[in-house]
This record gives sequence, structure tokens and C-alpha cells, in this order.
Amino acid sequence: MENLRALFENEYPGKKVLFESLIKQIFVKANDTTLTDEQELSDSDKKQIKSFSIIAQVRGSFPITFADVELQDNVALKRSRVNIQNCVRKVMENDSNALIFFHFTDNAKEWRVSYVNKADSLKNSTSAKRYTYLCGPEHSCRTIAERFSTLEGLSTIKDENMLEAFAVAPLSDDFFNEYRKHYADLVEYISGKRFIKKGGKFVEEKTKKAASEFSNAFNGDDKTVRDFVKKMMGRLAFLQFLQKKGWLGVPKNAKWGTGDKNFIYNLFTNADDSVKNDFLEQALEPLFFKSLNCDRGEEAIAPKAVCNIYRSEIRIPYLNGGLFEEDELDKKRVKFKKEHFESIFEFFNQYNFTIDETDPDDVEIGVDPEMLGKIFENLLEDNKDKGAFYTPKEIVQYMCRESLIAYLETETVKHDETASKDKIRNFVLNHEASSFSEKEKADILKALIDVKICDPAVGSGAFPMGMLNELLPCVQILTGEAKTRVELKKHIVKNNIYGVDIEKGAVDIARLRFWLAIIVDEEEPLPLPNLDYKIMQGNSLLESFEGEDLSNMTKQESGNLFDNGETIAKLTQAINGFYIPHDHVAKAKIRAQIKENIIQLLKERQLPPKVIEDLSKLDLHENSQFFLWHTWFHDVFNRPSNCNNRNGFDIVIGNPPYKIISKDDSKKSIYDKNFIVAHGGKRNLYHLFFEQGINLLHDNSILSYITPDTYFSGNDTESLREFFVKNCEIKSIVHYTEKDKVFENVTQAVAVCIMKKNISKNCIFHIFEKDSYNQISYSALNKENKFIFKSANIIITKMKKCKNTFDDICEAYKGDVNLGLKKNFFTNKKSKNTLPLIRGVQISKYIWSPGSEYCSLTALSKNHTDKERIVFQEVANMGLKQRTKGTILKNIIAGDSCNVLFSTNENFPNKYILAILNSKAINYYFKYFNQTNHVPIGEVRKFPIPSATPIQQQQIIALVDKILAAKKDCRVEHGSDSELADTSTLEMQIDALVYKLYGLTDEEIKIIEQT
Repeated sequence: MENLRALFENEYPGKKVLFESLIKQIFVKANDTTLTDEQELSDSDKKQIKSFSIIAQVRGSFPITFADVELQDNVALKRSRVNIQNCVRKVMENDSNALIFFHFTDNAKEWRVSYVNKADSLKNSTSAKRYTYLCGPEHSCRTIAERFSTLEGLSTIKDENMLEAFAVAPLSDDFFNEYRKHYADLVEYISGKRFIKKGGKFVEEKTKKAASEFSNAFNGDDKTVRDFVKKMMGRLAFLQFLQKKGWLGVPKNAKWGTGDKNFIYNLFTNADDSVKNDFLEQALEPLFFKSLNCDRGEEAIAPKAVCNIYRSEIRIPYLNGGLFEEDELDKKRVKFKKEHFESIFEFFNQYNFTIDETDPDDVEIGVDPEMLGKIFENLLEDNKDKGAFYTPKEIVQYMCRESLIAYLETETVKHDETASKDKIRNFVLNHEASSFSEKEKADILKALIDVKICDPAVGSGAFPMGMLNELLPCVQILTGEAKTRVELKKHIVKNNIYGVDIEKGAVDIARLRFWLAIIVDEEEPLPLPNLDYKIMQGNSLLESFEGEDLSNMTKQESGNLFDNGETIAKLTQAINGFYIPHDHVAKAKIRAQIKENIIQLLKERQLPPKVIEDLSKLDLHENSQFFLWHTWFHDVFNRPSNCNNRNGFDIVIGNPPYKIISKDDSKKSIYDKNFIVAHGGKRNLYHLFFEQGINLLHDNSILSYITPDTYFSGNDTESLREFFVKNCEIKSIVHYTEKDKVFENVTQAVAVCIMKKNISKNCIFHIFEKDSYNQISYSALNKENKFIFKSANIIITKMKKCKNTFDDICEAYKGDVNLGLKKNFFTNKKSKNTLPLIRGVQISKYIWSPGSEYCSLTALSKNHTDKERIVFQEVANMGLKQRTKGTILKNIIAGDSCNVLFSTNENFPNKYILAILNSKAINYYFKYFNQTNHVPIGEVRKFPIPSATPIQQQQIIALVDKILAAKKDCRVEHGSDSELADTSTLEMQIDALVYKLYGLTDEEIKIIEQT
């Protein structure tokens, strides 16, 4: 391994050395053929590529091509994806695997090893996935050396071996786990407590004596300690990316970019022990607050304290932005031991930090800015309890692209709809604009420049970053070289992207990722924009306080007693101008002015003095109580007249929190008052975010959410479905079952739903087929797999009209003395299998029991006689299952260890009920109410049983007898394999009779059959 590490951590060695030291040692076997061949380049290729050679082509069980690509010195590899992809196609004309070495002539210190893989299912596509390691003296190559050493010992290399060697997930997991450990060590050092995972949850336990700072600086507040450590470590992680730019430790009079790319570690190692033992206050705080957050002129010489420690006069840039602003948390006095920082910096040194956000098709194997998001969303010990989950990058990309496509279709398609939509999809996915006319290009560019996008539960910024990454190449292809990448990014961040989150830490990380996105394209460090009024903290669901509506503060109304136009103009001008870099003194003054203007507007709205007084005490810019949508994002809800009354967002996108709103939630009554969908049954936060998301949009705009799939059915979400039907057109849904494991370590069935606001059509679910995150199909809709809300409501309402329910039957049996039932049968609290007064009645597991005369019976108690035995089956913790050919549906509806009670009755014989339970109509009924493991018990009690004449009952019972006989005969012949009996024709006859009993039409039956 050491030889490999030396190879990768030196300058580019050339084709011959790579062939002898790497390719020949690992990949070339006795029967393989190799050859070297210089390739012809087109004129367009020559602008980016100096030379292109095939080093070797290996055949046999694992065909792979090795290529050397020498790039022009002015090429930024990450910015030349189209040209690089063209080169990749040439390499991979005959193979699905390639290992390509990218390098420069004049800068051999940085080179790249890219494994390109075109999976079998994608061989006919236009692109392939590229996984890249950065190599050279300035990069840590421990990971690539370790991974290639595992390949060295394999007798046969396969696709999966290469994919494993270039996998980024293990590296991310290792980095995060070690990061968590260092974080926990620092928290434990101060508070004496540590979060330990028990039973799937993190529990805080006291493990040692707390440091004196715990009581002196933090007043024994555990959360403040955690916030303090998170903020400090987040800043240190940010600096790992920044030093990659060569902007830290730049020698005096030297150019930016020539700095120490291991500056933080060297700053620590150069310090004497007294400084190391107080490194936060003596070194880091001067670096944070007096260097990175302080404008020191063009020379930007670091303060003496920093220069003395580094033992050289150096330049440190002024960044602005707010990340390094000193706040109340920073005033806490903490003295960590030198061992703490020594282990942290050694940990950081083991990893290669890549400053650019990667996408699923072009992955740099290192710690990229997305890791900051993963750290935040996974480091919060209670994040899962808050319903916060980190969304995989592949799904983020899919949702961003589909939302953008849907938006552009709405905004630009005027005629020839099919052709235009195809061109738009090709443009967004492949950045191909040659098929557009000049008029179409102008229309699309205007739509992209004007688009307003918001994530109301922004988390660490995954979706806004995803939208930035999709918008940038689209705008760039239409504007050419008129604007630089960094100019376009700043325009997009300023004019197109908005986000809100209730967690301040999430907002900090999201802003940090946007700053990194801007920095990556800067040649020289310039003050970063202020994102205070772009990515903000607040409760997205509320725009009221103490019962007072705050949404109309900046709305000028005719006939208003006060002429507040001047105050509104001052307020909006200050908010819009805040984005431009200001120093922290100027920012404080502007924020104070903004708050003063808001309080003035509140007074003019004649709000109660007590409310105004309470609001004055709050930080209106950052709090968890409410969010002033129409004030902070005034430009979105008050667009110029030439925007065709598009007051609201064009795209609302995100992964809102999934959490049941408990009765103890202080906001529950306010939510109930403010949201149409907040009534009846259990309410989940994501239900409210659906309604709020729609409310934030203007007409014909797009909402894209990933949420649990439980809104497909069930009484708890009936009002939400009705809201959809009245306000939206569902454009598409991609459904992921629990087996798909979308969220790491969480079993959750979810759906990506993309809808358009205010279309007066039936709300239709189109379900996309999908193989995996990486291969979400863009093929034609599977029209057989659809769910129509409006029709479903009609069917279920019709079925509900049946007068008889299981609850009725249970009550009837309760008073039937002929059954010999004892009173304590219904009230016996000692029994674990029943609930008092049978109010917890639940359908258990019903099967066609081979050889039985009736549904299987299980005794409640050994004291009951055979005559007293009634229908029970073990409650199984499983969900409804679809019927398969030759078997009858097993209706399994589980819950709180309770059973169903019914027995032989002249009106409802067991075999008749058994047939109803196993019919497609009932399967549909319960699928409508719930798609998770548990059907609401209230719905089971109200389960409708259709009345039937004796003749109708006998028709069904006769079919049941035939099915039981067929299964019995099959059991005799095949042993236990009674399911082999083909009773599908009999089952279809039962289905037809049951449909008739419920009075369903042919159209309604078709819906059930196709669902």
C-alpha cells in the first residue's frame, strides 16, 4: 500500500510509469491484450484537450480501457463537463468501464484518477457516471491507496469491485463517525455528559466530572454547550475547504491561491504549548473575528497574534457573510486541552476536502460541502424525533430537475406541446439548447432569470443547493460567456433562491454551503454576500403572533388611515440592499432600522399594544415562533406588474418534517385554526407543510415534496386529499416502499409528489416506475398504476352507506345468551388479547383455512367450551398484501394486541363474511384508508358489511365451499402446499358478486381492478 500511496501523492508520473506500476500490477493478466494509441482530436476538443491516448485495453472477464488525457492549462476540469463527457464517450465506445488519468502539462502537482462506469441498463444513454480521486503532493491519497490495494489481491476483478473501490459512501460514513466522536469528546469535556445510543435513540448520560466552564460560562445548560461545540467545529470544517483554495497563510505580497493548503494544522504545530493549551482564544478567535470577519485593506495582513503563532507575516482574506461574526455564544470562555485540537486536526488531515459540490453523475471521492449538511442533520441527537431526515443526493437532483421541467413547461410551452416538452426535458437533463429557436431561448432565459424558488423546511440546504446546481448550467448555456460562473451564481442566490427553517443551526449550515458554492469559482477572495434575508430562521407554518395576523404588514391598502408607503419602501429597500457585503457594524445598523420600520408598521396596523410590546422583545429576524413571509420575501409576493400577477413562489420544494402533532404541542390549537387540513384524526406536520406550500405558490406554479406515502389513503388525510382535489393537479408521484430504504437507518415508505397549483381537473396520481435512486425512469407513464382521488372518494362513500358494521355485529353477539358468552369476556382486563368492552375491536388475520367448515377459531380462554369458541386469529404485525394468482388475499390488519368478535349468525354466516373479507373490494377499501402496517382501529370498527338476501349469501357460500374443497384436495395431494390450488376463477366470481352487493358501477370496478 505504501508504494501505491507514494505513486498517488507525487506529481503525475506519466503513462509508462502508470502502466508498469499500476495497470500491469493490478489489471493486466496473461491472456489480456494491451496497446497504446494516440487518438485524433476535433477542433472543438482541442480547445480543452492537448492530447488523448489509449494506454491499454484489457479484455477477458472484465473489459476496461485505460486512457491518458492531457488538458489545456486554462481548463477548469469541473467546469468542462460537456467536453470531458465527449472524451469519455470516445474512450468507452466498446466498453462499459474506463479508468482515465486527467492531468496538465504545466501543473503536474494536481492530477485525477477517474473511474467511468456505464451500467448495462444505461449503455444506450448519453452519459456515464464518473468517480474521481484527486491526486498529487497537495492531496491526501490514503483512501485511493487503500482501495487500490484491495484490488491488487483479487484474481478476478468485477464491476462491483471497481465500484466499491471508488465508492464515496464508506468514506462519508467514516468521516462522519469520527467527526461525531470528536464532537462528543468536546461536549463531554465541558458538560461531563455524552449521548449514548440505546434502543435506537440517543440518551444523554453523565460519564465524568464537568469542567469548571460548565457552570461558569454555560450555567449548566447542556444544549448551549452542544451549540457552542457545533459552531466551533463547523467553522473549522469550513476552513478545511477554504485552505484548499490557497487563501490561508498567503505570504506577504504574494498572490491569493499561493497560500498554505495545510494552514490550520501548521498553525497549530507551530504554536508553543501555552498557546496549544488555549488555542481557541489565543489563535482561533483572532483568526475568526479579527481576520476573516475584519476588513484589513487590500494587503489583508493577519493580526500580529496570528502571524506570531505562524511565525511569518501572512495574508488572510476578509470574507464577511456572517459565519465568523462574534455573537453571544462566542463570548463563552472555554479552555480546551491541546490534545483535543491535536486529535481534531490530525483527523481532518487524513481526508481530502473537495470544495465543489458534486452531483450524482460526477462524484469526487473526498469530503465535499454536502458533508456539512450530513453532519448537521445527523449530529442533532433528536433530529429523528423532530422528523428530520437527510435526503439522498440522487433524489434531490431528480426532484430539482423535474420541478424545473414542470415550471418551464408551464411558463414557455405555447403550442406544439409534445415537441416543446421533449425539448425542455432534453435541455434541463442534458443542457442541449440547439433545437430551440431564438425566441424560445429568450423565453426560457427570462423564465429562468425570474423564477422564485423556496424550501420552507430548508434543513442544511440540500434542495436550494440542488436548484442552484441545476439552474446554473441552464442559464450558462443560454448566456454564453456574457457572465462568469461566479456572477451567475451570485445572481441566482440573490434573485431565485429562498429558504426557511425553524432551527438556527440548519440555517447557518445552509448559508455556509452557498458561500462555498460562490468561493469555488472565485480567483481571488472577495467579501461574501449577506444571506440574512435569503436563508432565514423561523416557523414556516405561522405568520401570526398571539392570534394577530402579521401577513399584511407590507401591503398598501386603499383607504388606509395612514400613508405607510414611505415606511414600506424604506423597509423593503433595506432588506433588498442587505445582500450586498457590509461590515458587521453597518449590518447591525441596518437590522435595527428594519426592526424599527416593522414595529412602526405594526403600530399603523393598530395591533394591540401588548402584542407590539412582546414583538419588540423578540428577534424578529431569527426566532422559532413565526415567520414574516410577506415582509422578508416582499419581492416574491409583490412582483412588478409585468410579471402577470405572479405574486408568490414559482417552485416550492423540499423534504418537510414528518412528525405527529401531539395534543401537548403548544402550537396545536394555532395550527388547527390556521390550516384547513388540520382536523380529524392524527395530524402530521408534513400535512400542514403541503397546505402551506400550496398557499405560498401563485397560480399554475409547482410544488415538489418528498413525504411519507400515508396521504394516499386513510381518514386522517381525507381533508388533505380533498385539498389537493380542489387546488392542484398531481403531475407525478414516484413511490418508494419501506424496502427501498430512502433514508439511512430509517424504515419509511415515502413518495415524491410533484403537483401544479389551481387546475380544475380530477386529481390523478401517475406513478413512475423506478429501479433505484440512480435510475429513476423518465419513460412513459404507467397508466395502469394510477389512483384517482375523486373516484376513490365516490367508491368508498358508496361502500360506507352499508348499514351493518363489525361494531354492530359485536354488540349483537354481546347480548346473545345462546352463545353462552360471559360478561367478563368483554371486560376482563387481565386478558392481554382483548380490550375493555370490545371497543378495541380489530380485524386480525383471515385466511381460507384448508379443510375447515368455517373460518379458523381460536379460544379466548381454556375455560370456554367448544360452542363458545369464536373467531380469533393471532394479530400479525403486517400490512395488507395483494392477491397473487392461485391464492386468496390475506387481510392482515394489526394494532394494539386486540381481536375481532363475530360468530355464526343467520344474517351473516362465517363463510359469507370470510368471502367479503377476501374480496378485492375490501382490499381496496382498506388500502384507501391506510397503506402502512396499521389500519386505524376506528375504521375497522366501522368496516361496512353489505346486506344480502339468503339467495345471494348462498351463491357466495357455494363458491367458498368450492374454494375450500379445492384447497383441501390440493393439500391431500401436495401436503402443505394448499396454496398451489388454482382458485382464481372462483375468486373472480366472488369479487363480481361483492361488487354487485356494494352497488358499484363498471367504471368504479375498473378503478379497483387496476389499483
